[in-house]
Formats: sequence, structure tokens, C-alpha cells
Amino acid sequence: MGKIYMVAFFSATALFVTSCAKNQDGPADANPYLMALDVFPGDNMSAYTQGDYYVTVEATGIRLDDRDETSMAALLDALKNSITLATYPALTPVPVTLSVELPHAGVYVYDSFGVVHVVPQTTLSPSTWYVLRLSSVPAGLDPNSSGWTTLGGSAIGSRFSVGSAPRLTSIEVCPSEDASGSEAQLRFSEPIKTAGLMSAALTVTEGGVSKSCDTNFSITTADPTDDFILHCSPTFSSTATIAFSISAGQISSLANIPVSSGNFTMTLDSLPLDSDCRVYTAP
Repeated sequence: MGKIYMVAFFSATALFVTSCAKNQDGPADANPYLMALDVFPGDNMSAYTQGDYYVTVEATGIRLDDRDETSMAALLDALKNSITLATYPALTPVPVTLSVELPHAGVYVYDSFGVVHVVPQTTLSPSTWYVLRLSSVPAGLDPNSSGWTTLGGSAIGSRFSVGSAPRLTSIEVCPSEDASGSEAQLRFSEPIKTAGLMSAALTVTEGGVSKSCDTNFSITTADPTDDFILHCSPTFSSTATIAFSISAGQISSLANIPVSSGNFTMTLDSLPLDSDCRVYTAP
């Protein structure tokens, strides 16, 4: 399998760093700009492949000049020096090769300002969890991303498994654009498919009563996805208990590993607010 460069999968408000640069159309701008730091695999995800994991400083449409290339080289080197790979939660070190890939002036690498590659020097076990860990965040970086989690002290990291271990990771509930109801975006740890219609795989209740949601679709092997959106009407109450229930044997990974059945319950007004949406993180 080739490298997978996942940008949209992680929040656009990922890990931010502040710097200065010359924009494409004019002289150096005295105002700082923001760059997003992504990680693959993201926290609580299935890597579903052995190989190259990475931390990427995302581009913001501003090209590098020679001065910025030098400063980015120093930043990427500091990131490299803070990264380790270990088992989780035991934190037994895993030997890795770390390398920095930095763009030349005016040229992006994977639409980014640079990448730290993390290549394990041993085969990772599908029965073990791992963590790509930053022992501390280099000066000037402000972690703020669903791709990372805090690990205690100054450390942050991304916990992941290899092989296929599909699971629901989050549900984001938002008002629909036409105000006709609510939209619920369900995210999974890896691409999934359904055995038949989603109506057989997933039910939604509000206050213990069945909720009308658009589940008349299927997800096929030919067109798998790691997230989908349900339109439910009328709008969810902010105070009622809402439950999303996954049925056994109806949703699986492309490797035919089933997503475990379970009930995921929430009260919207108790969940974190992100713009107009409430975000539930699965346990």
C-alpha cells in the first residue's frame, strides 16, 4: 500500500505554530501566520498498515523564502528530536528511524512545509497498542488537535493500533443547513462497509423513542468510508438523552473485522461545543 497523506481527516484547527513568512505576492509580512501540525495515524485510530508514520507541518498557501526555509529546518529538527514510538500504555520503546523532509524554497512537500517521517525498525504487533509520542512540544507550538491527546506532564501523543481494529471514534451533531433537522456525522477508526442497509446496522433514539433518520443507504467494499452523515428530523433536543446503537455483525472493516455492537448515549448540552456542533467522543 502506498503512503496515505491524510489532511482533511484531521481537524483543520490542528496543532498551530506561529512564525513569519513572505507571501506569494508581496514582501515579508510582519504579522504571524498559522500552520497546522497533523499526525498519521491520528489518536485512537487504526493505522491498518505497517510502515511510514509521520508528523506534517501543513501549508497555508504561503511559499517559503530562504529565511523561512532555514527557520522551518530548525523547527522540524526540534520536532524530530522530541518524537519517539512506544507501546501503549507500557511505553516500552520501539526502535525507529526518524528523518526530516523539508521543501526547497517555494516548493511544497505533500502540500506542507515539511514532514518528520517515523519508520519502525521492527514489525508492529496487531495485538498491541502504540503511541507516537512527543516528549515535549517545541517552543512556539500550541497543541490543539483531535489528532493528538495529552499524555501527562508536557508530553502529547497519538495512540493507534496496526492491522484492522474498526471502532466508532466520535459523533458530531450539528444543525442542518436548511434548518429542517439535525445532522450527525459518525467517524470510525478506519474505512468501513455495511452488510446491507444502514437501517439494519444503526438505530437512533431520542428520549427512548425511535428517531427518524435517513439510514436508507449502504456502504460497499467498492466505496468504503471512515465517516458518514445522517440527517435526522425534527431537530434533536439539547436536553434529551440521544442514543446511537450499532447492531452486531452489520458494520465491518475492509478486512471483514466487525465493529462491536454498542450503545453510544449523550445529552447534547453536556457535550463540548465546536462552532454550532456538539462533539461526542466514544469511550
